[in-house]
Amino acid sequence: MLGFNHALIGTFSYLGLARLFTSADLATIGLPASLAALASLLPDIDTPYSGLGRRMLPVSIFISSKAGHRGFTHSFKACLLVLAICGILSFLRPVWTLGCFAFLVGYSSHIFADWLTTEGIAFFWPNPKRYRSPVDFRTGSLVEYAIGFVFSIILAVFIYKNILQNF
Repeated sequence: MLGFNHALIGTFSYLGLARLFTSADLATIGLPASLAALASLLPDIDTPYSGLGRRMLPVSIFISSKAGHRGFTHSFKACLLVLAICGILSFLRPVWTLGCFAFLVGYSSHIFADWLTTEGIAFFWPNPKRYRSPVDFRTGSLVEYAIGFVFSIILAVFIYKNILQNF
């Protein structure tokens, strides 16, 4: 999946879950929503061809050479690592809980979104078997652009109705 769609889906997922599971008012979730968008790009640090990978080229090349694209950073182990780090940070600094929640949701949304593609993910890395959704689409296809368009519209309506109308 393309980076801008990961960011849209990560932001959308966070805003929806924050509304359901937290007591944070919508005016205070803008910064964590940005963190969710950033975290949704992080798994693709494993390829020097991604936006984040190009900006962190030495790290990206190293990870790519060790685990390949959609390897460790797209695995269950990586999700557990992110969950553990977020849990520890939330315990040590309770004020960071909402940001940690946003980061975890953004990161996880990336894994889910790539599971929807034809390429799939090596969820149980280092086992190379890739898993994908029964209904999948190619990265960069018209279907992906349509999904991005729909998420853009939904996100714009959500922001307008829940945040901008209150000012």
